[in-house]
Amino acid sequence: MRLPPVIMDVTRLATRLGRAVPNGIDRVDLAYAQHFLGGEHDAMGAVIGLGGVPRLIERPVAASLVESVAAGWGEDGSRGGSAARSTRLGRLRTAAARFEGPWAGRSGLWPGRDIVRSAPEGAIFLNVSQFPIWMPRYLAWLARRPDIRAVFFLHDVLPLELPEFFRPFEVRRHEGRMAAMARHAAGIIVASESTRAALARYMQSKGRPMPPVAVASLPVSPHFSASPAPAGAPPSHPYFVCIGTIEPRKNHLFLLQVWRDLRLRLGQETPHLVLVGQRGWDNENVVDMLVRCEILNGVVREASALSTPALRALIEESQAVLMPTFAEGFGLPVAEALAAEVPVIASDIDVFRQLGQPGVRLVDPLDGPGWTKAICEFVNLPRRKRPKFNRHEDEDAASMLHFRHVSELLGFLRG
Repeated sequence: MRLPPVIMDVTRLATRLGRAVPNGIDRVDLAYAQHFLGGEHDAMGAVIGLGGVPRLIERPVAASLVESVAAGWGEDGSRGGSAARSTRLGRLRTAAARFEGPWAGRSGLWPGRDIVRSAPEGAIFLNVSQFPIWMPRYLAWLARRPDIRAVFFLHDVLPLELPEFFRPFEVRRHEGRMAAMARHAAGIIVASESTRAALARYMQSKGRPMPPVAVASLPVSPHFSASPAPAGAPPSHPYFVCIGTIEPRKNHLFLLQVWRDLRLRLGQETPHLVLVGQRGWDNENVVDMLVRCEILNGVVREASALSTPALRALIEESQAVLMPTFAEGFGLPVAEALAAEVPVIASDIDVFRQLGQPGVRLVDPLDGPGWTKAICEFVNLPRRKRPKFNRHEDEDAASMLHFRHVSELLGFLRG
């Protein structure tokens, strides 16, 4: 299929140069950048808008940026220190200078060409990070280039549908994102039917027509489906893993209450719990439990700076990945666990019901006895008795399927 030229927005990736590890949106952003800028697709360049002014940069510069970000996150399986990161930044500065002139630094404007004059005719402007499209001026240039069609990845509509779980400024930002998509989108990519339905409700509420939509499950890093490392000594104690920023929607407080009850019942036989994720917002009660609940000492621990390979190694030895969330647009940790053939206990919500996987146990996110029962069933489950999984032959095939759906949308827009 012949696709229109693509210019991908890498602004958010540029802001992640100093970040130690990626979050979920980071991983999706990186997967798209590697596909369109480092793969076989003939991308025409990239857009970067540090300072709020979009500029067009050449593909080699954008590819250097993507490579440096991935290396800084340890996505190649190695983790360099600050010196290694400085070396990679130096190489990126050299690349930028070679192609576009002096390096301007993260705080200034990235060197590049005026996007209105330089964007290829009939190109697709692709933004998959939702950043920073809440600012109307960031997309104002599209009005001057009506031949350019904008395609966005909508991760979810949750801040508008469940504002009680989000900070007020994030609700306002998402209102801006949705308004930008309603105004500018020639096409939208979503990761689940749940999000497509939420998008349809939003468009109807605003009296806007529904643009063409591609529903494509999120691509999962190949690290999760790679052959596991040779088995060493088993963990000294069985453990479960919960992945996600510590914030109200993820329901950590409930999970810690379950673990407190388990400790009272099981004593030293209580399985351990590893919380993977940064401390977010409105989480004072959760932090109080982590810091002040002595009964959880030695049973619950936090791990907030794991690379993708390290995360895969952690979940590989776990009894199951836990996802007691109240709402998700997709739930990437569930997909990652399934790719690694690790069982999941997840909330009984629509997005997870659509998975149809025997490796997923669904429990209401407020059913304490149900979660306790499921955890106790999984705690002594030998690896050889794990459920059989319905999965692609490998995650490379799953990723190819994702981008095939995306390519079909882009090809449709070419006409």
